[in-house]
Amino acid sequence: MRQMTDGFRGRADQRAASTFGLIVNVRANTVSDEPRILVVRPDSIGDVVCTTPLIAALRSKYPRTWIGVLANHYSAPVLAGNPDIDEVFAYRRSRDRDANKIALIVERIRVVLALRKKRIDYALIAMPTYQRRVIRFVRWSGAKAIAGFGGERDQRGRLDIAVPVAHEETSEVEDVFRLGAPLGVDGVPPALKVVPDSEEVAHAMTAVAATRRESDVLIGVHISARNLDHRWSDANYVATMRELAARHRAAFIVFWASESDRIAPRAEDNDRAQRFLDAASDLKVFAWPSDSLKRLIGGIAACDFMLMADGSAMHIAAALQKPIVCLFGRSDPVRWRPWGVPHELLRSATQTGAEFAVADVVAACERVMSVPVRPRAEAGHF
Repeated sequence: MRQMTDGFRGRADQRAASTFGLIVNVRANTVSDEPRILVVRPDSIGDVVCTTPLIAALRSKYPRTWIGVLANHYSAPVLAGNPDIDEVFAYRRSRDRDANKIALIVERIRVVLALRKKRIDYALIAMPTYQRRVIRFVRWSGAKAIAGFGGERDQRGRLDIAVPVAHEETSEVEDVFRLGAPLGVDGVPPALKVVPDSEEVAHAMTAVAATRRESDVLIGVHISARNLDHRWSDANYVATMRELAARHRAAFIVFWASESDRIAPRAEDNDRAQRFLDAASDLKVFAWPSDSLKRLIGGIAACDFMLMADGSAMHIAAALQKPIVCLFGRSDPVRWRPWGVPHELLRSATQTGAEFAVADVVAACERVMSVPVRPRAEAGHF
């Protein structure tokens, strides 16, 4: 990338802005051939995972530059071990249950001071709508230019580079990926990326080793859903598992997590899971409570494919290159479909998870199973 003075200035810069549909208002600065880039995505775990193709493309374009990510404390762990990222900055959200107002202020001041030391050239707010409060916070980082989604009225005096908000239907991955255009990133987004912890994968592989030798396929079944209308009944899940076990010598890892806005299961989540496991006691089933992101990722990595509701865990499974049968409720399947992996997406006419027929889900699983997959995972290698 050629050296750029004052962002996009002059006729060449006007042509670039026209090409990308950008609205630019960059303060005077000089950006080197290796711009220091901060990607900002203080959103849910699934949203952050959907941003990893943009980060990977930036790393491919600028292999030697510094790339950081600003996320919230809840979702930042999903970026652990990602080779495209040099540093992750995390802060707690004001709505977190353990949030203390004074502690939050002190924490954010520390984050701002740490960011200012990085001498950031570009801060990319990778959230597909205009984010006034986030822009205000990121401005304190001292970034020379802030890029984000918005319109001319929105960006005046706030965004330095505004990418128009998409009005046509597109996936979350493709939409956020458009933010790379000002830095020369375009084309089709690469795969999602999540890096499993080798010890967690080894633990999962050891736990299922004997059953793997006696089974033809190991299916991950994630029974939780943050939105209750996405949740299929336990009886239907178990009936589906019985059919797959009888037809395909399948074994299962059952995952569950809190159905509130947190990772670790609550007592009522564990009680529900125990009832589920009791109902499936005649099958080859391993319980895998997801009390941390690291454990959830390691367990999914050990599976051959996943049966699950739409949600953050689905995007993690896609990032681990697992074929997926996904059950959608009200979420937009165009926007939130799994990216870059074989999948069967089921959505009922009333947009509730309760309506799916067992026979339809079994058939979807068999279609996914017929797609050639990568060799089974070995600990620490993907």
